[in-house]
Amino acid sequence: MSSLFANIGHVYQHHFRVIFHCSALPMFPLLLLMEVVKVTAPKWVMLVVLPYSLVSFVVGGVMTVVLSDICLGNRPTVRRSYARILGENRWWHLISTGLVYILGVYLGLLLLILPGLWLLVRGSFTSVIAALEGRRNRDAIKRSMALTKGQVWRVVGLTLPFYLILMVPIWGLGIVASGLPAMTGFVVSLLVNFVLLMVIAPAVALAWVLLYYDQRVRRESYDAQALSEDLMR
Repeated sequence: MSSLFANIGHVYQHHFRVIFHCSALPMFPLLLLMEVVKVTAPKWVMLVVLPYSLVSFVVGGVMTVVLSDICLGNRPTVRRSYARILGENRWWHLISTGLVYILGVYLGLLLLILPGLWLLVRGSFTSVIAALEGRRNRDAIKRSMALTKGQVWRVVGLTLPFYLILMVPIWGLGIVASGLPAMTGFVVSLLVNFVLLMVIAPAVALAWVLLYYDQRVRRESYDAQALSEDLMR
């Protein structure tokens, strides 16, 4: 856990500008629109939530490319990161794979809860695999299951405290914002979601990418040459 936070802190210290720009360019306008619609026309908010969610799949793939460049010692750029995802049509692979994975988790939760939780953990590297390895849908999920075989409790033990440390303060502020007057609540909610989007969400994405590399090193003797080959695909 300490190593995970230390690595994320190191990446933020040296590359936060490109991380911020990769997240902010497409997401902040949608975030602002969503917050305005929540206040002015709540019944239409799902019309904004849907594109916001779909774009978030693409941004997650872009963040994967950013960290991959950092691990290789390359200088990450917004242009290169987006070109890799948009230029090779991996944006569609990320969206379709993410939707298949989420649908599977929800169905599992509706049926018996435990199957959904099992798939949630075993398929946790699905989006990273779609971005780096070019796999999609069931193939990406199967690949994630192969990487997490016998490692479920280790993955949960690393990620659950990580999520709680980052998310509990944000949840608390969100609850406070919901009880404030309309305009004040709007401003606080916007600030909370801005921090969530621009600071915490990239940290979570980076954590999953680092854990993906860690699993590959443990199971496949993954090294810099293999990572370079992934980036050249």
